[in-house]
Amino acid sequence: MAIAVFSQWPQAPAETSQRVAEGINQRLGGGFPEGGLYHAEGPTDEGGWWTFNVWESEDIFERFNQAILQPVLQEVNAPPAQVRRLQVSWDTSQLPGQG
Repeated sequence: MAIAVFSQWPQAPAETSQRVAEGINQRLGGGFPEGGLYHAEGPTDEGGWWTFNVWESEDIFERFNQAILQPVLQEVNAPPAQVRRLQVSWDTSQLPGQG
C-alpha cells in the first residue's frame, strides 16, 4: 500500500534544504529514488522547510530513509524533523462514470 510522508523542519532555512537535495541527488546519480511516486517541498511561514512525498510502500520508504536520507541529514547537520506518515487511498467517487 502506498504511503505519504510529510516532514517539517521548523528551524531549517532554504540553504539546508538545498544541501540535503544536493546530497540526495549525488547519491541517486541525479535520478528519482526507486519507489518514489511524488515529491513536493517549500518554505514554512516561520523560516523552516517542509517536504511531502508519496512512496509505493512503507518498506521502500524505509530503505530510502535509512540508506540515503538519514546519512545526508546527518552530513549537513540538519535539525530534527517532525515526520508524519499517512496511508494513501484514492476516492474515485468524483470521477466521471463512477456514480
